[in-house]
Amino acid sequence: MAYRRKRTYRRKKRAFSKKQVKAIKAISQVPVETKHYPYTSTFTGLLNASGYVSGPSGILFNNIYSAIPRADNTLTRDEYTFDGNEIMSRGFRFEFNAYTVAATPGASLDVQFRFTVFSMAAYFNGIAGIGPADPAFFDTDHDTTPTWSKWNTQNVTIHLQRTFRIDNNGNLNGMMRRKWYVPLRRKITSTLDASLIANSFMGEIKNKQVYWALEFFTPGFAAGGDLRSYITGGISTGVYFKDA
Repeated sequence: MAYRRKRTYRRKKRAFSKKQVKAIKAISQVPVETKHYPYTSTFTGLLNASGYVSGPSGILFNNIYSAIPRADNTLTRDEYTFDGNEIMSRGFRFEFNAYTVAATPGASLDVQFRFTVFSMAAYFNGIAGIGPADPAFFDTDHDTTPTWSKWNTQNVTIHLQRTFRIDNNGNLNGMMRRKWYVPLRRKITSTLDASLIANSFMGEIKNKQVYWALEFFTPGFAAGGDLRSYITGGISTGVYFKDA
């Protein structure tokens, strides 16, 4: 009878042990840190930047993403910056604190506000002066007074809109605090070449740009009066995002 050799099977040696595989997965699946880019300014400073000279009304306007610095921007802290050319946007926070002083003794300074977060195709950088008669933003067939004007929804997409007011009830100072968080979950891609040193900020993004606007109107206030003497306050914003 012929001898039949018994076959033996060797178990293949794993490249990594189960413990090592588990550790590698844990490292690779660490959640990306959420970053926060803050911006703070006084109400007067924003009025100056918007081109306000005098009168009972005006509009403050700003691009939400354009000023976020890149990682190679040495003038900012690392937790404010983004790597590469893309971020995953999480949301936007807006806070406004203000109080008024009566324009004349015993008079009431009633200030009406409208806050809007919106997106549109046109790109504007930083604080820009816009007016309620600008057809790119507003429907000029309706009232062109700030807070009473109608937004042109053929050009803009509104994500949030809120109205509020300060009334100081005679000769007492009126005080107000408002804040909102707007979820803006989307991938944001800069149109600027990240390899160029000059492009140290997000700048223009692909597709629609995202902005916030704050309109204000003070009925009965003198046309030549300067609201910077009667409204004191500050605005702070924050963009929350992750590196893509």
